[in-house]
Parts: sequence; C-alpha cells; structure tokens
Amino acid sequence: MYNVSPMIIKTDLQTMKKYFDSHKFISKIYDFDNTRDTIEDINDNKTLIIKKFNIDDLKKFITFNDYINNNVIPKIKDIVIELKVEKILIHESNKEIIYKFVCYIDKPQYIKKLLADQYTVYYIRIYPNKENNDYLVLNYTRKFIPTNELELFNDDDIINNNVLAIDDKYDKIQFNNALLLTATTFLGEEVINDIIIPFIYTIFDEFINKVLNKRIKTNLRKKNIEVLSNKK
Repeated sequence: MYNVSPMIIKTDLQTMKKYFDSHKFISKIYDFDNTRDTIEDINDNKTLIIKKFNIDDLKKFITFNDYINNNVIPKIKDIVIELKVEKILIHESNKEIIYKFVCYIDKPQYIKKLLADQYTVYYIRIYPNKENNDYLVLNYTRKFIPTNELELFNDDDIINNNVLAIDDKYDKIQFNNALLLTATTFLGEEVINDIIIPFIYTIFDEFINKVLNKRIKTNLRKKNIEVLSNKK
C-alpha cells in the first residue's frame, strides 16, 4: 500500500477545509498558469481542476539528456498534455474530513487511449492528532484504477478507515503492453520511453510526495501555520 509520511498541522478542521475549498489555495498547489489552467466548482462538494503541461513544464519534472533535448524535443515541441483532476469532498464530520482527488490525462487522445487510459485516485484524510488535539494529521491513500472499473466509485474502505482491504492490484500503474507497442510505433521509442512514460510516472506515481505535499507545506507555512512531518 502506498504510504507517505503523515503531515502534522497546527490548526483546526474548518480552517483546513477552507483552504482545500479555496480556488486560490488549490491553484498554488497545482502551480497554475492563469492563461491556460482552470478551476471550476461543479457543485458544493466537487471541483474540476484542469492543468496543462507543455514541454517546458515537463522539463521541470524530468531531466532529459542532450540527445533528447536536441533531437527529440524539437519534434514534439508543440505537444500539450492536459491533466484533469476532480476534487470531491466525500466525508465530513466533526472528527474528520476526507477529500478524493480523481486524476486522469484527458488530452492528447492518443496518450489517453494508448498509455494512460486509467485514473489515479488519491485520498486526503484530515483528522485530529490523538496525542495533541491542537494538531491535525493529514494522511494520503492512493489507487491506480483502469478505466471502466467500478473500483473508481468504491470509497467505503477509505471512509471506514480500512485501507488494508484495498486490493494490491490497484497499487501500480497498469500499462497495456499491446497498446504500448502500438504507441511506440506511432510516436517513436524515444518519445515514449524517454518523455511520455517518465512524465506519466512522475504525475501519477510521484506527484503527491514530490509536488503536492511540498506545495501544501510551503503554502500553509506562508499563512503562519505550523507544519511538521515524519511523525505518526
């Protein structure tokens, strides 16, 4: 099961809810470019976030060698990868709040269909620290779910705090080898192996720990909120 060290935050549930429901806070976490990225409330509990990545954005996450920079990147310099994120408040009480983030690559269609026709679902559970109620614990759980599987709508184990019941098959990104071969033929082995796949792994597999977690800490500390980590 995927595990990130919990974040310990000195504040209360309603304050954290206010931040996670704030467009400004979410846009900072996702490093919005206001000329192309958007955020929209669908209803009281659901928000749609659209984040677009061009080649320059990919270079922030991935270090390409000189050959790729000089010979491959110029051929795909106009590519834009669109990531959609649905942020959903799935549980709220006076004891905890749980947000569900459903992430998927929506465009280009050939990347979505050939490589990333799946969802990454991660949950953020926020609840008071048992040792000191002045602090909250922020915990993550993540699942990789192929398109059309009903597991996408199964939140019961998370809400009931039964994460050990989640099937291990949802613990890894699942590529279809036959479609991967087709994509390699279509786009070229270098583009797939050195650019697209590393980007998918970065966004889906490492985004929480390397990007979101770091930005949440940074932006909460800017609001003079004490943030700790690596404590249970």
